[in-house]
Amino acid sequence: MAQTAAKFVQDGKTIDYTPAAAVLAGAVVNVGTVPMIAPVAIAAGEKGTLVAEGVWDIPKTSDTFAAGDSVFWNSAGTSVDGNTGAADSATGNLMGVAVYCDDYADETYTAATAAAKFVRVRVHSIKRTATSVADDPLSTTAITGSDSSLGITGIAGSAGNGGAVAVAGGAGDTGLGGAVTVTGGAGSGANAGGAVSVTGGAGGAGGAGGAASIAGGVPASGNAAGGAASVIGGAGSGSAAGGAVAVTSGAGGATGAGGAVAITGGAGGATSGTGGDVAITGGAGTNNANGGTVSITGGAKNGSGANGAVNIGADKACTVTIGYASGKLILVGIPTDDPLNAGEVWANNNVLTLSEGN
Repeated sequence: MAQTAAKFVQDGKTIDYTPAAAVLAGAVVNVGTVPMIAPVAIAAGEKGTLVAEGVWDIPKTSDTFAAGDSVFWNSAGTSVDGNTGAADSATGNLMGVAVYCDDYADETYTAATAAAKFVRVRVHSIKRTATSVADDPLSTTAITGSDSSLGITGIAGSAGNGGAVAVAGGAGDTGLGGAVTVTGGAGSGANAGGAVSVTGGAGGAGGAGGAASIAGGVPASGNAAGGAASVIGGAGSGSAAGGAVAVTSGAGGATGAGGAVAITGGAGGATSGTGGDVAITGGAGTNNANGGTVSITGGAKNGSGANGAVNIGADKACTVTIGYASGKLILVGIPTDDPLNAGEVWANNNVLTLSEGN
């Protein structure tokens, strides 16, 4: 079947436009998300013309512009002279690029200053949709998803590794480096807030899964401390509990062991530094409430297997201290008969005794 022929309508420099409300001469009009300009006034309900190109002096906010900067039309922005609707450096719909700008103070053509009332713009009425920015890096103040999911994915490898995705705060100049925050979306009404997941990539047929690391930053030089890494459950509201923090290793394969969980203090410096402490502490109670319990429990057995052991200082020649000066030490599950297992504790008429074995 033959293709249906296209019909020429206009050259595209102008378009026909019939406004619901009157439009003043020189007004910027958003056609969808594309700003155009009315060269002459258009009465309400009457067909008129909008211009889609050309070089125009556009009223602006107090933003500054240099030649080549992107210019956006912010229909809710406040112009330097106090009116609504103004060119903006970041907010609104893309309308063109700044050219050499008359600062309207001394009639010199320079960058548009904060006090300048207008910015000179080469209008090009297009809608920018970024599909690839490899050769034109995208600089923006915000990225917002337009559907139920906003995905950022490294490029798939064809014969090698997949592409990495890096999110990095900006380097400080005379101030702090920029923070990076990953926050789940706020819940509405009785609905929970959105979860945040950091997950290593799935391994190939015979390859390990990708690691997930949270590490404090390393100082560049000098005697500065490394950056802290914190995992903190969210604060509860009213009488509700605070959010739990769970560190859980991965489940084993069909016949494989579950993944280990290791909490290890940092190694001391290369010459004489002490190793880092590891502290596991229940939360402090307030207003006569109990402090939080600390539980260390071996994993539950399955079927005829044994429950997981709990080892404290088992492979080190070290001092192990258990108890608290004004607290209680309660031992449960102590056998009352000699277990005949050398070194095992048993209650010999309420006296703790080490078995001598067989």
